[in-house]
Amino acid sequence: MKKLLILLFILLLLAGSYSFAEEQTKAEKPTKVIRPGYHPEVRTYFLKHITPRDVEKSLRYYFEHLSADRDSNMFTVRIFKDKVAEFERLLKKIDVEKKRILFRIFTVTASNEGNGDNITNKDLKKVLAELKSVLSFKSYKLDGVSMITVKEGSDDHTLTLLTKLSHLTLRLYGVKVKGDRVGKRTIDIKNLRLREYKITLIETETSLNENGYLVAGVSQAGQNGDALILVINAQIK
Repeated sequence: MKKLLILLFILLLLAGSYSFAEEQTKAEKPTKVIRPGYHPEVRTYFLKHITPRDVEKSLRYYFEHLSADRDSNMFTVRIFKDKVAEFERLLKKIDVEKKRILFRIFTVTASNEGNGDNITNKDLKKVLAELKSVLSFKSYKLDGVSMITVKEGSDDHTLTLLTKLSHLTLRLYGVKVKGDRVGKRTIDIKNLRLREYKITLIETETSLNENGYLVAGVSQAGQNGDALILVINAQIK
């Protein structure tokens, strides 16, 4: 009988130790804290001037997933609550009517012979006068003037230039307006490329001031050492 009592006492002692260890483990296990704003939400928006693709490219950092039907101005995002306010602020800022830029492209031939043409455009004459201090040509002739209107942020545009020279095409890609003050804005061009058939004459990334004139590049023209000068003027509509 005495041995039985001792055995029961040992069993009770072990059971008590196990319960204490289990409670201690529970106490030591950290409790998962869910911070406010860290729950993903599903929100739907309607656009006026841009596409869901523009939103995905520009604001990808702010949401977990975006879904939209093709050619629809409606889209849905899964987004964390703490990012909603900033996302909506930036969305309002980019969903604006895109500006249109009128480019005037002047092709000028520079030569070591002749007297050149009487160029009447005062701004163009001023640009060429500055070039004369850098280039050693005797005469400058206006070869042609071409125009193209490009919508900001649209895909690349290719224009066949009006010129007396052989087939010239100009490609403008990644056109973007920077600044808000009218008359003081700049136009960035991610890629400007002038080609004669399959030969690239000029290729560059550049920018110019609103209403300003820019010498986009100088390239060899013909076999007599003449040069082709590309001058661009931009007006924001």
